[in-house]
Amino acid sequence: MCRIIAIKSNKNQVFDPKAHLELFSHISKNSKEFQGHGWGTTYKLPEDLQTNSHSTFSTYKNIKPIWQDKESWDSLPQTPLIIVHARSAFEDKGIIIENNMPFEDENFSFIFNGELRGVKIREEGRIGAEKIFNFIKKFIKLKKDTKLGFETALKLIKIKTEFIRGLNIILLEKNTNKLFVTNNFNDKEPDYYQMYERTVPFKDSTMTIISSDPYNFKQEGWTKLETGKVIEF
Repeated sequence: MCRIIAIKSNKNQVFDPKAHLELFSHISKNSKEFQGHGWGTTYKLPEDLQTNSHSTFSTYKNIKPIWQDKESWDSLPQTPLIIVHARSAFEDKGIIIENNMPFEDENFSFIFNGELRGVKIREEGRIGAEKIFNFIKKFIKLKKDTKLGFETALKLIKIKTEFIRGLNIILLEKNTNKLFVTNNFNDKEPDYYQMYERTVPFKDSTMTIISSDPYNFKQEGWTKLETGKVIEF
């Protein structure tokens, strides 16, 4: 029951993320579900801040609501790629920084928005979202293909879950800068769980924005993300 967003420059050209964070924090603060149980972001460092192959990306998390942590935005560098998560903890439990997303390892960074009931998968993780992340990684390793592994895991999660209120994921593959996104929800709540995509001109290329909500529903260019699939950006 969270809010998620990803912004990607499609020619690796940097942008200032603060304007996007301002709009995303407004979405989170005004959501019908409380999104104030902390927030987090993974972003690609610009080339002048990269020191070795293991510091291409950086992650920041805070237990404060995103709209109360604006002072931290100034420390974020310009970036060509960023994912952001504002948390609404399930049943208001487990509100600790360790449960904040993104969850990550050296290869992937993962953010989740949803609610599943009666999930019959065995996987390690402190909370359900982390278990899903580890489950997906297992099949990516097995299939040796990120999209195919994600699709296989997603299919099994659906089969092994009694009820899906929402199952929305953005998975960042760090070595390729690719985003793998899935949008799934119960038909009774399309207004809340439907995700959106917008591609706009940026410098000499384009920028893609994937979001739980449009910045402005009157703004042109937002399209509903296709549901039920894994889409690569």
